Amino acid sequence: MNCYFISDTHLKPVPKSSDDRERQIRVVKFLEKITGEADYLIIDGDFFDLWYDWSNIVLSEFFPVYFALRQLANSGCKIKMLSGNHDFYFRFFLQKYLDIEIFADSCSLEIDNKRVFVTHGDSHSQNDFRYKIYKYLIRSKIFEIFFGIVHPVTAIKIGSLASRSSRNRKTDTKKLERKENDFLQFAENKIKNENFDLVVMGHTHNPILKKIENGFYANCGDWLTHNSFVQLKDGKVFLDRFEF
Repeated sequence: MNCYFISDTHLKPVPKSSDDRERQIRVVKFLEKITGEADYLIIDGDFFDLWYDWSNIVLSEFFPVYFALRQLANSGCKIKMLSGNHDFYFRFFLQKYLDIEIFADSCSLEIDNKRVFVTHGDSHSQNDFRYKIYKYLIRSKIFEIFFGIVHPVTAIKIGSLASRSSRNRKTDTKKLERKENDFLQFAENKIKNENFDLVVMGHTHNPILKKIENGFYANCGDWLTHNSFVQLKDGKVFLDRFEF
């Protein structure tokens, strides 16, 4: 079996820069490259920088991505997508038209006799109570209904402003270190106490592959700076970078 894991591509519905447009091109090229050779693609959150399924509206900016994902699915690859902290209002489009299986928080699967646990990771920081309140509110039914009734152009503007504000916030190095330690402890628990062979996470944008006893913790990194991905092929785990 040949399984790929990616996260944090942060594809924007309205690209603001050449970097945004080039990133989408890189992602499409990656999807085209693995078509015909991948048995699984696991998208571990924040594939889209902003997402909402409107009943009769499709975001046209993502059309090349839709096409590449559909071609990948047609090749026999099973695609699974997990919600991140930027994309979570999934209703029907990806499932119905692109044959993608959606998971709200985590998924577990067995590949080549390896037990694999996948989660984006934003729920697993131990001391980020403020974020947990934010996540509870933003994923509530009230906010989902609000985004559904607001005009899509307005909704995208609101969502883009929130996303940009979050991304422009100064990086707290110590907070990032604590978060990575929390992720490592979470993975250790899954491997040591629940007998998983591989725990895959994202969110921190920092690619990592670390051996833990008889298993591995892997972080997919991101496509803002690293173009990184995790691969599980014939029972062996790799951390690699897509050369565009």
